Amino acid sequence: MLKNKNNLILILALVILAIAVFIVWSGKNISFQRPYYAVYLQTGDMYFGHLCRFPRLTLTDIYFLQQVQNEGEMGLSLQKFEQAAFAPQDKMELNRSNIVWIAKLQPDSQVVQFIEGKLPLAEPSVSQPISSSPKP
Repeated sequence: MLKNKNNLILILALVILAIAVFIVWSGKNISFQRPYYAVYLQTGDMYFGHLCRFPRLTLTDIYFLQQVQNEGEMGLSLQKFEQAAFAPQDKMELNRSNIVWIAKLQPDSQVVQFIEGKLPLAEPSVSQPISSSPKP
């Protein structure tokens, strides 16, 4: 029995090693980044972050939409949740009955690009508004 268990462990280790060698030699760039999700609640609030479904529905690395007025125009900006006035932790447990919808965001969406720092900020202390129309 012990010999069979050792053989199984050896075979498993060889398979893992073979996969690793294949990945390195093939030049595949495999990414295990967690996707961002948008969560829209019945209150009209929208949050963006990494979604975890087990053991409870939670959101981390959270951003939210906030209306801002800039030079007489109304717009939206993304704000980091933990920087809100009431200083919450960067983890939110969601009540499923209050969720209207959940959507997985594409890696090239404006929201994800902003969160990952690929869209520059206008000023260091001010978040860049998200435009709803493409720029020429």
